[in-house]
Amino acid sequence: MQSQYSEAVIASMTLIFGDGFLSPGGEDEVKRIIQSQTGATNLAGRKVLDWGCGLGGTALALAHKCHADDVLGIDIEAGNIQLAKALVNRYGCSSQNAFQLVDPGPMPLAEDFADVIFTKEALCHIADKAPVFADFQRVLRPGGVFIGSDWMTGSEISNSEAYRAWEDQLRSAGLSFTFVSMTAHRDGLEAAGFEQVEIIDDTAWTLEHGEGYVNRLEGPDRPRMLELLGEDGLAGLIVRCSARVDALRNGDLRRCHMRARKPGPS
Repeated sequence: MQSQYSEAVIASMTLIFGDGFLSPGGEDEVKRIIQSQTGATNLAGRKVLDWGCGLGGTALALAHKCHADDVLGIDIEAGNIQLAKALVNRYGCSSQNAFQLVDPGPMPLAEDFADVIFTKEALCHIADKAPVFADFQRVLRPGGVFIGSDWMTGSEISNSEAYRAWEDQLRSAGLSFTFVSMTAHRDGLEAAGFEQVEIIDDTAWTLEHGEGYVNRLEGPDRPRMLELLGEDGLAGLIVRCSARVDALRNGDLRRCHMRARKPGPS
């Protein structure tokens, strides 16, 4: 499958977000996501599935920062899997981390496979999220938990000028996403059979960091970004990041943490 991100764009995003990451916060944010919900989950001794593992930064953090003993990362892009394997090898965590290339659709994993499913800014790539939530239910063991974060809209219809400008910038860069509301995420998880569903608005943290990323692009990281992206590429990235900040500030775009539990004994 063709990646939406070129090698240069991947290099520029990991420079901003951290080694192995294509979304905000790096490994400290993975730990923060796990600890932010009611009844923070202890990953020690648990089998964790990293759904949409990307470049492997999240899977590495789940093992290195959150002390999971066994993490399987899955992704539909072969290039991501190769980079993820190289990342954990560099950090000496290959015994705790494994990666598997999968096709879009139901996961090729057995029922009751994982104690925890974690995902970070990956559901926004899926247009129809209901089958994914149902597959999470199937793969989780009774009492298991789904934990994650993602971009969402503040209401069922986000139509402000700031939000439309941000979506236009994504489309102009050839990026494809499907953003739905916080309520839709909650309803979808509950419809799939999850209980104790929490959708926690983390927009304030995301906005602060987003503003910091724009300042870095325009300041200390500019020379390296110019090497990677060129004048036009960097200008486009700054416009997209600035448009996202505007949409977050407007309230039509949100970034949220999620937690839900599969019924059954823990």
